Amino acid sequence: MKINNKKKKNYIIISSHQNIPYGLYLAKKLKQNILIITYDIKIKNFLIKILKIKYQVIYIKIKLPTITLNFFKKNFYFNYLNILNFHKKIKIMRSKLDSTEISDIYTFGTAVAFQNMLTLTYLNFSKIYNLDYMEINKILSNEKENSEGTLFRNFTILKLKVFINFLISNFFVKYKYNYWFNGKHLLYYQGKNFTNQINLDYKKIFKDKKFINFVDKLIKKKYLKNSIIIPFTKAFSKENHIRILKKILIRNKLYKKNKIILKLKNNISSNQRKKFYIKFKKIMYEKKISFLNSSLPIEFINTKPDYFVGFQTTFFRFANPKKKNFILMPKKSDYSHVILRFHKTLLYNLNKKNNVITIKEF
Repeated sequence: MKINNKKKKNYIIISSHQNIPYGLYLAKKLKQNILIITYDIKIKNFLIKILKIKYQVIYIKIKLPTITLNFFKKNFYFNYLNILNFHKKIKIMRSKLDSTEISDIYTFGTAVAFQNMLTLTYLNFSKIYNLDYMEINKILSNEKENSEGTLFRNFTILKLKVFINFLISNFFVKYKYNYWFNGKHLLYYQGKNFTNQINLDYKKIFKDKKFINFVDKLIKKKYLKNSIIIPFTKAFSKENHIRILKKILIRNKLYKKNKIILKLKNNISSNQRKKFYIKFKKIMYEKKISFLNSSLPIEFINTKPDYFVGFQTTFFRFANPKKKNFILMPKKSDYSHVILRFHKTLLYNLNKKNNVITIKEF
């Protein structure tokens, strides 16, 4: 008699640093037989070496095959080889993830990356649980928002090229995605659920301060008294926006007594860093401007200030300063990225330390 030693597992896909707080908090709630899937070696190293998690982390090295439609390019003839190599990678992925047919898998919005959908498409799972905390599917399925990103809305050759490349990519996930491109931002969202897919209400899981405190304790933090950390976004590339920031700090009596510290993204060059410093120093000439010298992603900085202050970013979903977050929300903007329109209601009101300030000047 053959004995079946297969054991049910709970797979959790973590495809970005932003997913990590949600994924680890979910793992804590699920408790048993947790396996983390990631497609980024940096994420794997961060989870194991920095956060020192005890869960098994499985790195899947897979990406969509490169396909060219130009018959006059030499690499056109390598399309066949690229597709063969892709299917070899699928086999390797299957060998790394065992007992999937009796196991469940959790993903945080199927619109994050094509790698997520490759795993869901080519492997069979008992149940697929989707926690779309950005509500991308809900937003882009809305007729009004969807029409903004259709191919023939403000049609350009660029939109056509992006659409063709999207179709090629979508072929390899069996056309699970729908296209959305407004000329500036490409998004794609799941057009049809799997028969075994269950969309969970993320607000019931990540709704209270237990989640915020859990994220805060993932990295040991040093408290920096009388300090403001500014998470840097593209909004600060304009001097006028820095002036608005200064005005808000003065209005809320934060400017005079607190140190100003900038947290830049890790991929910012030293030349860009210098330019940002000159801009800030020009406008905030009374203050000493410093940088937070940390290679950690912004979601996991190891310093706790009195305040985080900045323009809208998903970081404020779980930012936990000693006192308060101040989020500068523009009243008027073209919002070229449709998801940003919904940040206030989707993300910011879930953190009690958030103080959203609407800016008429921006």
